[in-house]
Amino acid sequence: MTQFSERLFPPALTKLERIRAGLVIVTALAIFAALAALILYWILTGVLETPWTIVTGLIFGGLLLSIAGLARNGRVELAAWLLLALLLLAILADLTGYGIESLSASGLIVPILLAAMTLGLKPALAVALFCSLGIWTVALLAAQGIFTPYNESMITFTAPALTLLFFLVAFMVGWWHNATLNVIPEH
Repeated sequence: MTQFSERLFPPALTKLERIRAGLVIVTALAIFAALAALILYWILTGVLETPWTIVTGLIFGGLLLSIAGLARNGRVELAAWLLLALLLLAILADLTGYGIESLSASGLIVPILLAAMTLGLKPALAVALFCSLGIWTVALLAAQGIFTPYNESMITFTAPALTLLFFLVAFMVGWWHNATLNVIPEH
């Protein structure tokens, strides 16, 4: 590890826990930076719909930084679960307004990957199942006219395809994570 990462993570953690902590921290900070850049872009281009977006972004950013702090202080598993919950809540809430055929649906891959790489196969499968149930719920409610937009391909193609993709990613990366535990001497 570099000198920067050695100072970033507490030495009391095992090498594997430092890697997991690093992944949670880097993910939280990257999302924070992307969120700030997106809000700044909206401000500069004049398409910011409401000042509440800035307030919501600050709250969301504060939560992300707090989660990174938890990981930094050795609470890696808790930080990973909190980051997963925050991402799932934000993405699924966005899908209720824009539909499962929006770009936001692909964002559900991030929590699945995060779960697989930090927590292992079973949690990754649980997150994939949660994402799939969320996609199907939004699609079925859109079909009933509760959410918009809706088109028939949400039920016939998009929801089934995303479900398969979610489980494929969870199995691949979760299995890899679990298999690497057998070759890492200290964990």
